[in-house]
Amino acid sequence: MASYYLKGYTTPDGVNSRADVREWQNKLGVKADGIWGPNTQAAYERYANASSMSKFQEYYDTILGALNVPSISVSVPSKAELKEDISGYLWAGVDLAISMRRAA
Repeated sequence: MASYYLKGYTTPDGVNSRADVREWQNKLGVKADGIWGPNTQAAYERYANASSMSKFQEYYDTILGALNVPSISVSVPSKAELKEDISGYLWAGVDLAISMRRAA
């Protein structure tokens, strides 16, 4: 067992001495005794989770900002406009049918 961590705990990459552990402990705001144990590990996990979540949020915001979502504008005709349009189409067909019938 190394003298800078307790059995069952593994330090992050690059932490290879009591001085390195103290540096991390000061950064994490826990008692800087130079031994990586349960308190240091818990603080490190909170730090790592918060750090990765804020990084995720940055990526998410960047992606959302880059998306260009099209907008759609639809004008809905009034009942009178619909009735007029439909009547125009129907009467043209009716007139054509009548004239074809008469010609036959």
